[in-house]
Amino acid sequence: MPDRAVAPFARGRTFFHGKTVDSSDLPGTSILGQVHVFQDTDPSDETKHRSNGDVVAIAVRNVSGVALLPKTIVQFKTDAIGKEVDGNANSYSQKVAGVVDDHLPAAGCLDDDICWIIVKGPCLVKSSYTTLGLAAAINDPVHAKTAAASTAGATESGRFDRNAAAAATGADALLVSQNAIGTAITARTAGDTNTDTLIDLSIR
Repeated sequence: MPDRAVAPFARGRTFFHGKTVDSSDLPGTSILGQVHVFQDTDPSDETKHRSNGDVVAIAVRNVSGVALLPKTIVQFKTDAIGKEVDGNANSYSQKVAGVVDDHLPAAGCLDDDICWIIVKGPCLVKSSYTTLGLAAAINDPVHAKTAAASTAGATESGRFDRNAAAAATGADALLVSQNAIGTAITARTAGDTNTDTLIDLSIR
């Protein structure tokens, strides 16, 4: 069950929070996979509520080898589901882990550090770097962008898209429906690329 008690570390911070991460001695194992509920606040001013709702987050360790950037969609390591993330999501047909905390600074979560990924509620997510397959109206489902690589930090991976399959029928449309990360709160045209977009996440 999501926990509303005091979080092991704040949203907008990581577990190490600027301290040197020693890969040979990694504390924090006991908090991996913890689910916490935060009030939905404005990333630019956390004293202001962005909505009257909550967001649900999971504490995960970054084992991708590079920094996980805020507002990007990530995937679980296959043998550490719910606890470790090893890269960006890179297919509309995959089940994603969550979105890296949109309150984190631009540098994101360093390799081997622990951060929150958001799985439910309002969260800013980066749109496709090149083009959206379809315009996304308010309440339209969106999903991970199909990209060549899942390496965290890769330009096109970790972004959201509205794939043309979303308007189709059959197996492709079913995959889109099953693996949508949530619905758009802010509308976007196909040309609104590399843009922070508010999404109502519903990943788990």
